[in-house]
Order: sequence, then C-alpha cells, then structure tokens
Amino acid sequence: MSDANPHEAGHLKHLDYIQAAITRMAANSFLIKGWGVTLVTAIVALGIANKLSGVIPVALLPIAVLWGLDAYFLRQERRFRSRWNAVRKADWTAPADFEMLPQATDEPVASWLRFVFSATLLPFHGVLAVIVALLSILTPVGSEQCRNGASCADGAQMAVPRPLPSSEVRQVLVPDLPNSPSPCAATDLPATGTRSR
Repeated sequence: MSDANPHEAGHLKHLDYIQAAITRMAANSFLIKGWGVTLVTAIVALGIANKLSGVIPVALLPIAVLWGLDAYFLRQERRFRSRWNAVRKADWTAPADFEMLPQATDEPVASWLRFVFSATLLPFHGVLAVIVALLSILTPVGSEQCRNGASCADGAQMAVPRPLPSSEVRQVLVPDLPNSPSPCAATDLPATGTRSR
C-alpha cells in the first residue's frame, strides 16, 4: 500500500467484497449442477425400476428449473466481474464507494436467455434433457407388473388364473374311466385280515 494514497486500502477491500460475491455465484452454479444430476438420476431410476415410462419425463421439470437458475447465477457472476473491472479502473485517489450492485457499470452483459444457451450450460443441461427424453421413449411399460397381476402403467390389469376347486383338481388327477375299478377298492378288505363268514 502506498503512503501517498490513503484510499488504496479501501479500494482493495472493495475488490475483495466483489470477489467474494463472484465466488459465491460460482459455488451456487456448481451446487445447481450437482442437484440436477441427483434429482434426474433418482426420478429416472424410479421409472426404470418400476417400468413406468410415464414417470421419466417428470425429470424434465427439475432440468428446466435448474437450467434457468444456473443461467441466472452465471449472468450474475459476469455482472459482478464487470463491476470488479469498473472498480479496478476507477480513480483510486478518491475514497471507495463500496458499491456492490452489479449493474452499476457501463460494461454491457448479455441477456439471461443468451446465458441459457451459452457454451457452458447448453452441453450440460441440454445433454441431460436429451438423455431423459430418450429413456422415456425406450423404457418399456410395466410388462412385469402385468404378468404378476399388478396394476399396469396404463391402468389396465391382466387377469390372474384362479385356483381350481378341490373337486376339479380330483377330476384332473384321478379321471373317472368307464368300467375301471375304484382306486380305493383295496381299502374294502377288513383291517384285521380275517376272512368274513
């Protein structure tokens, strides 16, 4: 710090404040990407495990919301960088004003929509959305549940074979043949083995 400029310390502290805001915006963007992958993976895994292709497109909702938030924080980061440059180029012989509003600069920043389709966000969120769309198309509808008699994804239900009554089971196992001895004829003999008179 120069002794000839007593306001230099204030301007350096101002730059530190702006740099802290830039770091916070970058950290928010990183957290959003992590939450996006976690939520999309959970929803897609739920749909595939239950063979419910209608659940998988729900993952597009958090992708869209987090994509927009990510673009917002990226734009805010660029605006704070513009503010940082403005403070760096300012007259340091005057006292620091400690202005923290990111729009208090003459350097233009692109619109939010431009950041949505920027080269840093489109490959990540766009590819994630394409993967979810393909999985929703390629995932079979709940055929396994239908075979087990559970409710199918479309609301229909497969008929489950009913158990046969005991009389029908006996007819299947021991058919009644004409002029055939009774299968229980051997039990007609006396249990003691003595000849009856």
